[in-house]
Amino acid sequence: RELAHRNGVGPPRCSFVNADLRRGGLEATLQASGSFLRLVHGCRFLDVDLLCRLPHLLAPGGLLIWSTFQDPSDDSRPLAPPFRASRRLRPGQLSAMLGPGPDGAGMHVLADAQGQLLTRGQWVPASFFVARRSPGG
Repeated sequence: RELAHRNGVGPPRCSFVNADLRRGGLEATLQASGSFLRLVHGCRFLDVDLLCRLPHLLAPGGLLIWSTFQDPSDDSRPLAPPFRASRRLRPGQLSAMLGPGPDGAGMHVLADAQGQLLTRGQWVPASFFVARRSPGG
């Protein structure tokens, strides 16, 4: 909000809503306003059900930018959290879920890269993903 305020950006071009993403609050808010998201950014957070719903909430041409933890490439135990496999992605999982393939959501994948995030003083594997909803919706 501070960044938008400092740059003189406000309604209707930019608005902020508090919604419970895990319980359908975002969908209800968007339905009530009749609008779609133009940009979604998530970092260090994994909720596969939410990620599968996001493409349908994006406006045509809207962007999804996501980064979160990934399984170690050598199948070793992670050196730092998250330790539960359900909190980490497999390599290529977002492209498979959200991309153009037969099981995907049909988004155009702009980047699907592996890197690292620092957590508790340890560098751990991470996934960095960017996709655009088709301009035709």
